[in-house]
Amino acid sequence: MRLIEDYKAIRDFYKHQPDQAPFPTTMEELANILFCSQRNAKFILTKLAESGLVSFSPGRGRGNKSHLTFLKSVDDAVFAEAVALFKTGQITEGLELAARYGTPALKNKLLQWLTHFFGYEKQEVKDIIRLPMFRTFNSMIPSQAFFDFDVHLIRQVYDTIVAYDFSSEKAAGKLAHHWECNEDQTEWTFYLKKGILFHNGKELTSKDIHDTFSLLTRPDFKQLWLVENIRSIECLDPYAVRFHLYKQNALFLPFLSFPALSIIPLGSTGYIGSGPFMVHTYNANYCVLEANPHYYEGRPFIDRFEILNVPKEYEKELLEDKSSIFVNTGEGQYFGNSGHERIKGSYEGSTLFTFNLRKKTGPQQNIHFRQALNKLIDRKKLIADLGPPRMAPSFSFEMHHSLLATSPNVEDKEIGFLMQTSDYHGEPVQLFTYDRHQPDAEWIKTEAAQYGILIEVTILGWDEILKEEYIDQADFILFEAVWGEKELSKLELYKSGFSFLRQHVSQSTTDFIDRKIEAILSTSTEKDRSLIFSDMQARLISQQAVVFLVHKSIESTFDPSIRGVKLNAHGQVDFKNIWIKPDLT
Repeated sequence: MRLIEDYKAIRDFYKHQPDQAPFPTTMEELANILFCSQRNAKFILTKLAESGLVSFSPGRGRGNKSHLTFLKSVDDAVFAEAVALFKTGQITEGLELAARYGTPALKNKLLQWLTHFFGYEKQEVKDIIRLPMFRTFNSMIPSQAFFDFDVHLIRQVYDTIVAYDFSSEKAAGKLAHHWECNEDQTEWTFYLKKGILFHNGKELTSKDIHDTFSLLTRPDFKQLWLVENIRSIECLDPYAVRFHLYKQNALFLPFLSFPALSIIPLGSTGYIGSGPFMVHTYNANYCVLEANPHYYEGRPFIDRFEILNVPKEYEKELLEDKSSIFVNTGEGQYFGNSGHERIKGSYEGSTLFTFNLRKKTGPQQNIHFRQALNKLIDRKKLIADLGPPRMAPSFSFEMHHSLLATSPNVEDKEIGFLMQTSDYHGEPVQLFTYDRHQPDAEWIKTEAAQYGILIEVTILGWDEILKEEYIDQADFILFEAVWGEKELSKLELYKSGFSFLRQHVSQSTTDFIDRKIEAILSTSTEKDRSLIFSDMQARLISQQAVVFLVHKSIESTFDPSIRGVKLNAHGQVDFKNIWIKPDLT
């Protein structure tokens, strides 16, 4: 980047000199342009020449001037450097370089290049798919991942002891091929498949199960609710492991399928799992996954996935044109290529915001204020104003309950009465959220202002919003609860250390929730457990501890040559079964 800066400084000084035409100069003059010594100026010219930007002929003898030739325009130099950055996952840096040193036309040229960069590419015999992601990546460590797309990536890299189908309520083998339990379900024995290899070549054994869970029983594990009922783990032999529980857990098999409990080899460095893809590169803005050729359930068809963070302001330019992008995770709304195939669907869950009832001061402590804010939100108007993927007004975590509810009319008189009895005096209230939900937050701010409520919206990074200091500062937090794992997702919302809800509800409500969850884990049928979950939601609604907003739809678009695309319960597309149909014509 510094080399581009130096090149632009020289070009600006000699702005009337055309490309490919030598002109006289002196080393003294160049050093003055670059604000450096003549020695450093010579070093910079050598670098510029090696980069193919200039040619330089030093003057020989006293009084003979040197000659400099520009070989590329500044835009061409910046374009080449930006593309090199793009290819290493540095999309933001490349676009910032263009904005700083290039002309306005350069940005459009780079965006056009990016449009063709994303999608499907064949390199000799390798199939590569590149995807834009309009957000950062936060963690590739199973025990630390919380946001849905991060967990989606975890599923591609790691495996759990069992898999669980929540629609049929049946467990299936994953790392284990068979299991059994005693009569009171406090002792579970799992028999592991032989020959499963971690990505570092080490064979998975029962010791890896033991060591993984030993790490997860530490108090700082945010998902401690998953393992707190485990009394001990016993390695019976290299391929048999036994769990001893303190008491029965009707959902123990689903618990073991949760991505946070993925098995890792102890002592390994990097992101080593046993799943269908291996991590080649991973940072906040760039994730490269490569097919695991030794995967025990069969090698993936796609050789390499590259997922790159793109600044959200370029979303429309990239997605509405000719791209082969096929996954929409909720960040993108633009699907302009009519030649692409589409899959549409919905998923269980809701956007909502929680009131911080642990905060000792603030208008959110008054239930009339909370009720007024809930009533002034016209969810149908929110959907009409902001559009897809917002699909239906929400009055519950689950869409089928919301569809049975009647959308209340916004009654100014009732809202006015609640505001009069709320003891609110115009002080600002703090609404925290992250980029994905900013339009909804700003919409709520505008609607609330009509009733004299002053909302200050703070947009935090994906990693920042999980920090305790921000959760404590917020008067309410806007987010989305997704029921991808059905009952487990509900338990995570109520019990996880990551949960905004758990950290905002009153202590008495937390105690109530914990008692109800004890009952859930000892209840054998899903139907009876759902009644207990309904009691928990009813408590939140009666206390107006949360405000439900909307349910969303999900959509994926893809080139017709891309096959095996199916939406899972999270609205994501699993990578393993995707394949490319070759053009044999």
